[in-house]
Amino acid sequence: MDVGFARIGPTAIAAVAGAILGNGGALAAETRSFVIGPIYMPSVEVDAQSCPMKPKSAIQAFFDSLPPEEQAKYSDGDKARGLGALMAKTYGFKRGPADDTLTKENIAERRAKSGFPAGKGAISSYPQRHLAYDLCTNPDDFPQLSAGHQDYLGKIGYGINLDGKVDKHDLVGVDGEPGVDNAWYQAVGCANIARSLGDPKVGDNVIVSRQIPTLIEVTGIDNDQDDDEVTVNVYASARALDLNAVGKALAWASFAPVADPHYTASVKGRIVKGVLMTDSFDVNLRMQESIIDSSRELRGARIQATMTPEGIEGGIYGYQTLASLEDAYAQASTIGSDMISCPAEIKALRAHADGYKDPKTRRYSAISVALRFKAVPAFIVHHPAATAKVASK
Repeated sequence: MDVGFARIGPTAIAAVAGAILGNGGALAAETRSFVIGPIYMPSVEVDAQSCPMKPKSAIQAFFDSLPPEEQAKYSDGDKARGLGALMAKTYGFKRGPADDTLTKENIAERRAKSGFPAGKGAISSYPQRHLAYDLCTNPDDFPQLSAGHQDYLGKIGYGINLDGKVDKHDLVGVDGEPGVDNAWYQAVGCANIARSLGDPKVGDNVIVSRQIPTLIEVTGIDNDQDDDEVTVNVYASARALDLNAVGKALAWASFAPVADPHYTASVKGRIVKGVLMTDSFDVNLRMQESIIDSSRELRGARIQATMTPEGIEGGIYGYQTLASLEDAYAQASTIGSDMISCPAEIKALRAHADGYKDPKTRRYSAISVALRFKAVPAFIVHHPAATAKVASK
């Protein structure tokens, strides 16, 4: 009789192995590993009540501040480029030379060497690593460009109840759950980028952080539908994501985690009706794109995701530090100024921050967020020499 391993699931294989090894057929605890492809902050469809006004970009806010005779010089076709240059000149934006050796440790020295204002400027990655002083690195210096912001006023949003309370300012989840905490969405959910890239029809098909993808490892699985205790490990990969022929994350590739403990986290969890749910934990998710080299620092995070033979998908929910959010804005620098306004969005994020109050400033240092992700099965090899291996299913 042709049994065929392609027809046998992991649990059945474990049972056969148990019988062969003479342990009476007892199932060995299983480990399932995944690599994340798409991961993003999801948005819902909005209406005129949710977003009564379209938020102004920095370029539009600057254009509106000009006298009519100056506005007449710029047509819609050249508005972004021409106004961007004028805005930089007007407000004294400054960019240092490309410098791959620039770090947070030597930034003060490089500021002085490049003639930057004392204490001003931050590391930007666009178009190359350099020191920049502009509306995204130092948003507090340019309040004029924060005019015309619109908070999300709707009541529906992605997320979970992180604080165990149901307040009048909370959202209702897309699944009807009350008390959903997603202040990030309430702050900037009306922005063009949030609405377009956050649409699951788009976001589910966009690979994010391909250079350093996130790995998830679930160990101690006795039953993949209901298990009262498993361990979930989250790592940053030591190498880039592999893509298949249609540009999606390639399943069953091998990855090794980075050695940096800053990007390693472990937490207890459980599986309920096929849904993985973790306890609260802190985790730093690497985020490296062509113009961004940062991380999402999440505090009090929880994973809720459905496990299937094809992978795992769901959400990572928690409080992202304002520092890590603002670092991403700074690195992007002025790119996207025709779509968003860094001063407006950062001001809104600070105003809506709702987690981890700083004992000195008495201000919240983090904001509740929802991250949707999709991951495919992978092999996590805890040995650097095996990072380049790709195994077949």
